[in-house]
Amino acid sequence: MKSNSEYKTAARTALKGNWGIAAITALVFSLLSGATAGFPGLGYFLIALPLTTGFAMTWLILLRDGDKELVDNLFNHTIKDYLHNAATMALRCAYIFLWSLLLVIPGIVKALSYSLVPFLIKDRPELSADETIDLSARMMDGHKTDLFLLYLSFIGWFFLSLLTCGIGFFFLAPYVRTSVAAFYEDLRAELPEQTERVL
Repeated sequence: MKSNSEYKTAARTALKGNWGIAAITALVFSLLSGATAGFPGLGYFLIALPLTTGFAMTWLILLRDGDKELVDNLFNHTIKDYLHNAATMALRCAYIFLWSLLLVIPGIVKALSYSLVPFLIKDRPELSADETIDLSARMMDGHKTDLFLLYLSFIGWFFLSLLTCGIGFFFLAPYVRTSVAAFYEDLRAELPEQTERVL
């Protein structure tokens, strides 16, 4: 596994020259996701969950291909993919919620275990929701602390974003998500036997 600084360097390289559109993409995602607050249940399922998947995919595509159509990639799904993405993410949320009922810590651990689900939805769309979630958990086995420390490494940027009245978060979110995408790519390359056996 690479170091956190290497993941963040990869993210900055991918985002170089794209920070403006990246912030706009984060703003669009935030506005549309926030709009579902008034429509809990079906609105969350049909809008927020697929958008969350699209938001993760956007930075993975940017990292891999340099694709600058960031806003478009939020919505780049067929109807079939859209419903599959929503169902998979809904099941992921349900599992995390159920684990959180035990205590906060188990919920956090499972959230880390299932953190690769949006990326796997893109790479292996033929897998069922349960298979996708199970694969994420297996790939994250022994690496949950690594991902947690990667998130923690952004704590300084988090507090700086607070000082900008929240505007900085529209730049921070793409930085974090692209770094996590780089983490996924590294983990995927480090576990070829596991992914090939399952997939």
